[in-house]
Amino acid sequence: MPDEVRHGVLAGRRVVVLRPEGRGAGLAERLCALGADVQLAAAIAFEPPDDPAEADRAVVRLREYAWIVVTSPTGARCLAQRARKLAKSVPETARVAAVGPGTARALQGEGIDVSVVAERADAEGLAHALVGHVCASDRVLVVRPEIARDALPEALRAAGARVDAVAFYRTVPAPGARSAAREILRGACDAVVFSSPSTLHAVLDALGDARPAVLAGLAKIGRVAIGTVTARALDGAGAPAHVIAASPDDEAVAEAVARLWYDPGFVSGHETTPPTRSPVGGTEGDR
Repeated sequence: MPDEVRHGVLAGRRVVVLRPEGRGAGLAERLCALGADVQLAAAIAFEPPDDPAEADRAVVRLREYAWIVVTSPTGARCLAQRARKLAKSVPETARVAAVGPGTARALQGEGIDVSVVAERADAEGLAHALVGHVCASDRVLVVRPEIARDALPEALRAAGARVDAVAFYRTVPAPGARSAAREILRGACDAVVFSSPSTLHAVLDALGDARPAVLAGLAKIGRVAIGTVTARALDGAGAPAHVIAASPDDEAVAEAVARLWYDPGFVSGHETTPPTRSPVGGTEGDR
């Protein structure tokens, strides 16, 4: 961000940040430093999968995998928690890949070494990072949520790997989705940050039949996506993102929010169709 616009660029702006429970404090701090009034809304939470038996079987068989591929920080924590519960650990013989730096940090925080970190933090980026590492006939465990795209497992299978794509958790709506939806309906905020497709769907569905009204409210305010997967979800809902963060880290997302006001292509609160612009990045955070 240019120095001449950094100080107070978000003064007087109310920004709703849709994040999983217990996360987002770092981003909120950065936005507040730019002058924003921030509402952290815990729109989603994570729970064990409806049937955890498959995850338990995968943990018991960890030594059979050449690669363990983790697609989110939540997946990293759930893998470690389930391994502790079953008195297992990630074997030294297995190599571990992370979808991005946040997931790598979560794995390292659990004492798990990481061999490969995707430069672009989404399924396609991780698949690209693994090309040349995963050998034909390697057995690969993909740690993911209950509802997930199949792009990564399919790419690994196309490379000849034997892939077990296993749900280690599921995403559920959290109470913050309702409060955020009400803020949008009242026109009480200037921008919303979406950290995953799940946060978008949780807010749109939080008030039942009010979904069209929530979408109409979103059309009047700034919309920031943490990455390209979330941006595609916004497109599909009819509320395209004005800005896509260059990466899912706090600094890049705060920069994306600030662009809504220091970039003259956007006038907050009045524009229903976002300006034509290229994403400033294309990565993804948690699901």
